[in-house]
Amino acid sequence: MIVVLQVANAAMFVPLGLFAYAAARRPSPTGIVLGCLTLSVTIEAVQFVMNAGRVVDIDDVMFNTVGALIGCLLARVAWAMTGRGAESDVRRHAVRARPLRVWLLDQFGG
Repeated sequence: MIVVLQVANAAMFVPLGLFAYAAARRPSPTGIVLGCLTLSVTIEAVQFVMNAGRVVDIDDVMFNTVGALIGCLLARVAWAMTGRGAESDVRRHAVRARPLRVWLLDQFGG
C-alpha cells in the first residue's frame, strides 16, 4: 500500500512538470522542479496548519518532486525527438497572434 501511495504522489506531479516545460518560454528543468518542490512543500504546510486529518509527510514532497522531474524529462525527450523547441513554438504562435492583437488594440483603443 505504501508503494502505491508513493507512485500515486509521483504520478500526480508528472503532468505538472510536463505542462510547465511545454508552457515555459525558456524551459529550465531546474526551475520547474524547484517550483514544483515549492508547491509540494506549500501543500504539506497547509495540511499541517489546517490540521484537517491529513498526515504531513516528507515522502509526499520527495515523490511529488520526482514526478515533476520525470514530467520535465519526458517533455524534453519529446521536444528532442520531434525537433521542436518551445522557443520556436512561441515565436510561431506569436506571429499568428499578431493580427488579432492589432485588431483588438484598434477596437478597444489600447
